[in-house]
This record gives sequence, C-alpha cells and structure tokens, in this order.
Amino acid sequence: MKNLLLAAGVMALVSCTEAQEKTPAETTEAAVTTEPAQEQQESPAAKGDLVPGVYHVHQLSAGGFLFQYKIELSDGEYKMFDKTGSYTYDPATNVIRFTSGGLKDFNGVFTRVEHLNESRNLMIVLDFQGGIPDTLNLGKKPGGYYQYAYYQQPE
Repeated sequence: MKNLLLAAGVMALVSCTEAQEKTPAETTEAAVTTEPAQEQQESPAAKGDLVPGVYHVHQLSAGGFLFQYKIELSDGEYKMFDKTGSYTYDPATNVIRFTSGGLKDFNGVFTRVEHLNESRNLMIVLDFQGGIPDTLNLGKKPGGYYQYAYYQQPE
C-alpha cells in the first residue's frame, strides 16, 4: 500500500513539474486545442450598436430632471404610448432618426456614458428640434434642449 501511495505521489509531482516547464504560449495552445470550440457572439452593447429594448426618456425642466415617456425599440420600429413608428439607425455614426410616429423628425445619438452605473450607462441623446446632438459638448448646451433616453435592463 505504501508503494502505491508513493508511486501516485511521484506521478503527481512529475505532472506538476512538466506543467511548470511549459511556456505560457504552450499552455495557452494546449488549453485552446483541448477545449471544444465555442462561438461567442458579442452583444449589440459590447459592439457599440444600438440596443433594442425599453428606454425611459427624461428632460431637464424647471421642476428638475423629469421622466417624460418611455419608448420600446425593436428592429426598425418603436412603440410609444401604445402607438408605433419607424426609425433608422446608422451604426457608423450611432445616429438614430425617427421617420414616423410620435417622434417623427426627432434625431438622436446612441452613446455609452461611463460615469453612470452599469444598468443606466447606455442611452440615446435626443434632439426634438431635429438636430444631431453633440454628445462631446453636452455640458456646453443647456440640458433642456435635449432629452435623454436611458436603457432599462430587462428583469
């Protein structure tokens, strides 16, 4: 019995020593070749693309930063107050243009605001006057000119 335990201990020691002698590249290569291939698709948010779902829209007013309405975006269509409309989205510029419905002629920019918590860092800055919001200079234009649509994480 002692010999069996001693043999098992020596084999474990040799195995550990061989693993330590491998370079990081060899270790990574071995891990890659022994694990089954898994396709991982990046989420729209990870790629920086517009994320479909529910957004709560707020605007600065005399009463403070107030909730105005919610919109639900899906593939080229949106719903607001139980009515639908259409939008287009350009992933190269992150510009969203509402082409019909209650938000017709609104334009926005989909962006990520890093200083907000994870559940609210995706947002669309909307210009209800039809311009394209300058997200780099939000602090230089009074906040009342834009509306801010914050993405709501699904429960």
